[in-house]
Amino acid sequence: MSPFDPAPFVERRQRFAAAIGDGLAIIPGAREIQRNADVNYEFRQASDFFFLTGFDEPDAVAVFNPADAKERFVLFVRPRDREMEIWNGRRAGTEGAIATYGADAAYTIDRLDAKLREYMIDRPAIFYRLGSGAFDSRVTRLVGDLRAARSRGFAPPVRIEDPGPILNELRLRRSASNRSGASSITSPTTRCARTCCNS
Repeated sequence: MSPFDPAPFVERRQRFAAAIGDGLAIIPGAREIQRNADVNYEFRQASDFFFLTGFDEPDAVAVFNPADAKERFVLFVRPRDREMEIWNGRRAGTEGAIATYGADAAYTIDRLDAKLREYMIDRPAIFYRLGSGAFDSRVTRLVGDLRAARSRGFAPPVRIEDPGPILNELRLRRSASNRSGASSITSPTTRCARTCCNS
């Protein structure tokens, strides 16, 4: 297996962060689905989550908070578990989420609600794709809690927007690195063709 290359994901995250501005984006990964008492279905990561993070473990959530001073890209992941890793493979844990996948900060998934409450304050918009059942309820509940606390000086988000159009646009636009890579590959061929034609 080739080593993980973070560069394409860093570039995608930079463009995504520029697009959401002072909003807060919540991008959940896929969950493991149980097939029977002992076996899960083969895991397939959520495409939006993988496109931005490259992280291929279940039960993870990415949060993008470009206006924050320190924690602009945060991963919430399963904790390391030596016994489970014997059967299911090594987990990155919070340390790997930072060292390998480039997160500014990482927390175990059980801290997600508390950190989201913190991140949502003073953010005008939440970028979140509705349609995933239980996670929809989590997001709307947290926004509702902040709106109820408005009298105590908290400024809650005023809208929830679908990040899908932004992500679709990012997928359609070739990155600068891809364009320059294509140029470096085609230029020698083009020069050779011109030489052959002129000879």
